[in-house]
Amino acid sequence: MIGATLLAGTGCSDDASDEGAGQDEVGETETETDSETETETETETETDTGGVEPVVEWPLLDCDPLVPEHCAMPFPNNVYTVEDADAPTGRRLALSEAAMPVGGGHVPDPSSFNRSDGFSTGGALMAFLPGATVEGLATPVTIGESLEPDSPTVVIDAETGERMAHWAELDMSHGVDDQRAFMIRVAKQLEPGRRYIVAIRGVLDDQAQPLAASPAFAALRDETPSEEPSVEARRGLYADIFARLEDADIARADLQLAWDFSTSSVENTTGWAVHMRDEGMALVDEGIDYAITNVTMDPAPGLAMRLEIDMEVPLYLDDPGAGGSMQFGPDGLPEAVATATYPVLVELIQLEWDRAEPAGYSRHVILDPLPGTAEKEVLSLVSIGDHQVSTLGAHVMARELGIPQIGPANRPELFGIDVVDQPYTGSAMVEYDFGLPPEPIINVPMTAGEDPHGKLAEVEAAAMTVEQFLRTGVVETFCDGACDPN
Repeated sequence: MIGATLLAGTGCSDDASDEGAGQDEVGETETETDSETETETETETETDTGGVEPVVEWPLLDCDPLVPEHCAMPFPNNVYTVEDADAPTGRRLALSEAAMPVGGGHVPDPSSFNRSDGFSTGGALMAFLPGATVEGLATPVTIGESLEPDSPTVVIDAETGERMAHWAELDMSHGVDDQRAFMIRVAKQLEPGRRYIVAIRGVLDDQAQPLAASPAFAALRDETPSEEPSVEARRGLYADIFARLEDADIARADLQLAWDFSTSSVENTTGWAVHMRDEGMALVDEGIDYAITNVTMDPAPGLAMRLEIDMEVPLYLDDPGAGGSMQFGPDGLPEAVATATYPVLVELIQLEWDRAEPAGYSRHVILDPLPGTAEKEVLSLVSIGDHQVSTLGAHVMARELGIPQIGPANRPELFGIDVVDQPYTGSAMVEYDFGLPPEPIINVPMTAGEDPHGKLAEVEAAAMTVEQFLRTGVVETFCDGACDPN
């Protein structure tokens, strides 16, 4: 669910699923500073900045020496953007090949990423802190601790100083202990088109000792000399960052690492899909050509009918097969180049990922519909212990949609999700307990017990809940107490 981000450093994370960041080789860590520094705004502050004038400007870097071990970390990071007056945010990504992950000898072309006018509103915030442990850090079940004044990890809105709820973890998707990325995951999607500051302090090693800052960051923090060109180019930027952090009661001297990034605009995330929907429907205004190729009655428990259909639709790719690339017109928007026939499977009943993944659109489902899209109500049924889709993602989406869970709830303590009495009219979430052991709270998949993914189709009470919601808009669980399969 939760929007994807570029794979950088030791790996990537698309959302708040159980998928880890993986382990890819990375580009060289040589740093190149663009001779022209992009200037955004100048900021006045009463906070002591050590005599350096705060000026929000970013040098363009191939790699950031704040994390010398891995190119492109920390990520996302405004030093990988340039000014673009035509972009809704005024900036555009400018990632280099050096920042691309290397897997199987293949280096992705950064040009497709560089169409974005900012970074994902929901991707993992990644760094590398050699020797880091998770001692004292907020977890997926203690998210509220991230908002406490002494939280070791902090994410703030640069303009308002508001703290963003999150949890922090190490990348556990591989077995190399000394190469685990340090990841911060926001509990709810960030606002589009906004600047955020990430701060890390008080992270401990396995001897319970605070980690040292990298030489480049220490030079910025302590205003000591450095031969690193990007340090000198960022003195004014970090005067601004440190001032904003101190305004949020985060002491400069305590910092082990800090950086800023800006999120992409709504137009950037949803514009392609809305354009293709509107143009595609106009191209087939007399109806979509299709042929039903097979009908199967009662194919599985809970399914009344399965239809297999071949459908001819406008093609926006250079190749209709897997791996096709989006084609664009002179206006920079996707352009249909032909038509293609695709198989469609319908079962009754039952990014770049940001531009295709639900996390990029969830904020618009209920409260802020996209142009030409009606407001909707949503019923979310969640299987606790799902092996394929982490319930952490369901919780992030529930917070984004602003929906409560129906009581009595199996987990009434979920951060930022209210519990309401039933019957309840409107959007809501219901969790079902399949009696499995506790889910992992680190980024590895749930594997204990029998996978409950898809099992709700066989639960009569769940079917009754769906039927009533679709017919009347009222949510009722028909469970005796908190819901389980029985």
